[in-house]
Amino acid sequence: MLRLLLFLFAVASLFSVSGVHAQDYSNRGLMEIKNQSEALRLNWLTAFDKAVASNRFAELQPLRRENEQFIENNLSALRRIYAQGDARALLKAVTNYLQIEKQFVLNAMIPAETINSPDGEEVEKINQQISDFNQKEKVFLIEIENALAMEGENLGAPAPVDPEMNEEEDLNFEAPQAPSGKRMKRAGSGNLPHEKAGNKRRRSIKN
Repeated sequence: MLRLLLFLFAVASLFSVSGVHAQDYSNRGLMEIKNQSEALRLNWLTAFDKAVASNRFAELQPLRRENEQFIENNLSALRRIYAQGDARALLKAVTNYLQIEKQFVLNAMIPAETINSPDGEEVEKINQQISDFNQKEKVFLIEIENALAMEGENLGAPAPVDPEMNEEEDLNFEAPQAPSGKRMKRAGSGNLPHEKAGNKRRRSIKN
């Protein structure tokens, strides 16, 4: 019986690990990540309305943690892919979108869990954060639409995530700001790795 349990545990672990590595980071996969993040936030908003009616705001914590974990896991993966030279516009646009979702968690979801009264100023502050997010989101959705129009449904395999990249390199990713009509600059001062290689080849040909 013990051997059977150990075997079942090993099989379950294998499927769990393979599921992690099977995440799709093609353009279609990136849109699925964006849509899942949006769906999680909408679920939280529905729960928040119910919490206002029942005055049971502490019950929002599990949904907030689910949102938080999903965003953090995917942000970390997308930043690593970007750092390894994948310069797709959609990759950057979805990363920016997840970043504002993260800000919403910090500005709205976490404070909502400690609200004392549904009739107080605290609820109004959360509603204001929701309204602010809705306005900000429009800009980032346009950025995603523009990236899709530029790249289309390209399903080519993106650069794989390097598991050896340490946490310090991951944190060097510069948090994006809302687009202002000008092209956003990449974090850092130089080109991406594959662009540097191309520049070297071009200089050698000219010489």
